[in-house]
Amino acid sequence: MNHTASGNYSLGQRDGTGERASLLGFNTSHTANISDTLNLGGTVNLSDNEIRTAGGGGKLLTNHARYLQLNTYGSWMPEFEDIEDLPLTLTGGVRFTAQENQFGGSSFNAQTLGGNLSAMYRYSN
Repeated sequence: MNHTASGNYSLGQRDGTGERASLLGFNTSHTANISDTLNLGGTVNLSDNEIRTAGGGGKLLTNHARYLQLNTYGSWMPEFEDIEDLPLTLTGGVRFTAQENQFGGSSFNAQTLGGNLSAMYRYSN
């Protein structure tokens, strides 16, 4: 098994104006060789950013964006003695994303879900 994680946070402010920027990021990755024939992995990515700037008439405008991505993947092959005896390999994955944005009084959200599966078959005469 292998695990990694990293994150960062940054905050900047301008004195006297109320303007600021807040940036947050987090990433993690995990992989596991469950057996000689099965491998699995996954990642998580998150970012959350908020920026407040001065608008017309001294009014502060806030923009907020958040993004999340979850991804998992794997591969499987039957047991074999020799690479020439390996007829089949399967790989696949699933991905989910969620995005949320707010600009002043407006906002929108979006989510996606996707997957894939592939098979490779080797034949010989």
